[in-house]
Amino acid sequence: MKVCLCNPFNDQSLKDYLNKMEKDNQPVRVKDAYKACSGAEKPNCAKCIPMVREFVEEHNEKVTPLIPVKQVECPQPNPALSPA
Repeated sequence: MKVCLCNPFNDQSLKDYLNKMEKDNQPVRVKDAYKACSGAEKPNCAKCIPMVREFVEEHNEKVTPLIPVKQVECPQPNPALSPA
């Protein structure tokens, strides 16, 4: 499937690039994926960017899983230290 018509590349070239980066466990930026697949061109009309972003976000979720945030309780104020 064609991803970009201005600087032609298809979904397979995008997947190939992301798979290469996945082997190195490397997160990817949208602009880097576009540049790698378009022959170092910049987007013209940018209608393809949402699709590229979707592929990149899916890739980044695989290589950089979300780190769970530890819930920490805030300490209660000490009444002895409050101004009277």
